[in-house]
Amino acid sequence: MAKPRVTATDRLSNVIEVVQMGRRTGLLSVERGAGSILEVGEIYFVSGSPIYASLSALLGREALAALGQWGPCRFAFDTDVTMPPANIPAFNPSQRSRPSDPGSLPGEPAPVFSTSSIYTNSRHPDASGRWALQANTGRHPRPGAAPHDSNPSQSQPFTSPQSGALDWQGRSPKPHVDTFGLRRRPRRAPDVRDLMAVVTAHNLSRSHRTVLLLADGEHTILDLARLSSKSVDEITVLLADLEVRGLVYYYAAE
Repeated sequence: MAKPRVTATDRLSNVIEVVQMGRRTGLLSVERGAGSILEVGEIYFVSGSPIYASLSALLGREALAALGQWGPCRFAFDTDVTMPPANIPAFNPSQRSRPSDPGSLPGEPAPVFSTSSIYTNSRHPDASGRWALQANTGRHPRPGAAPHDSNPSQSQPFTSPQSGALDWQGRSPKPHVDTFGLRRRPRRAPDVRDLMAVVTAHNLSRSHRTVLLLADGEHTILDLARLSSKSVDEITVLLADLEVRGLVYYYAAE
């Protein structure tokens, strides 16, 4: 017997995204309207990937795309339902263990980035804590070596009695930043199985949902910035907002 669809949401795409990011397996049944104009749809997920969808006469990707446009509706998520035959061709069982990309549309496979380019991309944190891709042409400069400059006079460090030693570009060295607070490990308070109801109740934004799902008590604030491709400042603001709502708490830094 199917669960009654009693949980309300303003946007069904928010619920779909939570299921995908949480890598849940089960049947998401939805409805809107009432009486003779009642519409009922279903999406079955395997580890966050939709493999089956139906909405009236629509099936597969067409049904999934239509359901992704729904606004206010009611839903239920049931993990004790037999898996139906897949009707979404994009589903690949070999990718079950890979989490869906938060930026993908419902039903879209996570993007695959090619490593066959002539450039090898590596990730480096900048001063703000944001991780950026930096091209590497195959030459490995010595640690601490300055970038090549055709004008030697512009690349020589200089000092003055007033300012003391400067770096190779003549800039004052940046003060040491205490990263003790950034090594704290935030953990979400609600169980992952309750996240759909939490997202609906608090009307969380996409950024809040991403941070909440990543806050598993194993990652530091610096880790969250790297994993979400956001700045440390932005992650700190999002976590503070979630903490005020009672949705995250912290493990002390080790």
